[in-house]
Amino acid sequence: MPRNNEQISAERLCDAATVCLRVVATMGEDFGGVWPYPSAVYASGLAPAEMMAFSAWEVEEASRFLVRLGMIDPPRDRRG
Repeated sequence: MPRNNEQISAERLCDAATVCLRVVATMGEDFGGVWPYPSAVYASGLAPAEMMAFSAWEVEEASRFLVRLGMIDPPRDRRG
């Protein structure tokens, strides 16, 4: 977890986003077209080694970045 003012570098963010996008697209092909949220994959224990090369915080930042770009859907609210 980063300190309050720490930021991920642009290069590291793009690297993490590329890996996250590749992982969820591949999983989507395997699971009927549904792309899971990258942070959920990371936390599930199903993440491949290339994703585990990043911290949970970096994967979450990459996930949010991909949402802002419109490349993936935001995570669904599991409440209610």
